[in-house]
Amino acid sequence: MALMERIVEGEHIAVMPCTILVEVVSAIRRRTGDGNLAGRIGRDLENIDTLYFLDVNKFRAKEASEIARTSGLRGMDALVVQAAKEHGAALVTLDTELSAAARTMIKVSSAEDVH
Repeated sequence: MALMERIVEGEHIAVMPCTILVEVVSAIRRRTGDGNLAGRIGRDLENIDTLYFLDVNKFRAKEASEIARTSGLRGMDALVVQAAKEHGAALVTLDTELSAAARTMIKVSSAEDVH
């Protein structure tokens, strides 16, 4: 079973900054040209009980800024690392640059490693 299916089924909890919701909806709209599809998927993601989108408050922004400063990560990637670090969660990503930089700060796993 794919990781997202396991999250939907309640086997895992996912925590991420709310900027991920924006990134997903934007990517779907750009790639498909279908704003309705992008909106529907965004709403579907918001309705998954085991998927938590964290607000980017001043504390989280300051922490992510420090992560970006010390690691050289892009801003949105630093927010993702901050969210994982704050919650003691493993980062699951296919992004090799993010994975390499994050390994010095948090646990990084592949989707196949998450059971």
